[in-house]
Amino acid sequence: MQMPMERIMAVIPALTEKVGGSSFKNVAEAIMTTDTFTKMVTKKIKIGNATGTISGICKGAGMIAPNMATMLCFILTDIGIEQKTLNETLKISVNKSFNRITIDGDMSTNDTVLMMSNGIIGNKPLTEKSKFYHSFQKALDELTYRLAKLVVARRRGSNKTN
Repeated sequence: MQMPMERIMAVIPALTEKVGGSSFKNVAEAIMTTDTFTKMVTKKIKIGNATGTISGICKGAGMIAPNMATMLCFILTDIGIEQKTLNETLKISVNKSFNRITIDGDMSTNDTVLMMSNGIIGNKPLTEKSKFYHSFQKALDELTYRLAKLVVARRRGSNKTN
């Protein structure tokens, strides 16, 4: 079935007028499907003289098995970090958290964990050799672990979240 592009194109201007006016909570609510509550976590960490923030939202309530499935997770940070280091750091955290949970044993092909860094706090971008790298990794590990626990919380049939 073809999408009705004329109907979609007609409403794009009205939708783009509101771009940038949403809060983090609004975004967490917008991605909910069968979730019964928003899943949001924020961590603050000291990077030199500045304090950086790592914030994440996710959705997922069913079809969650090890190695993720039907889950969306978006993580944002204002801490500068080199892309290769960010990718490796995220992979480590996901393997300690999301890739260890299951709800109903079913998997699907729709899963994403996406992390973006804008470096707005002005620190020298982190690498694996940076003084603050381990603090960043620890904070990200804690954030993804807490989000993964939220994914399995209050699910029918779930009885352990430790």
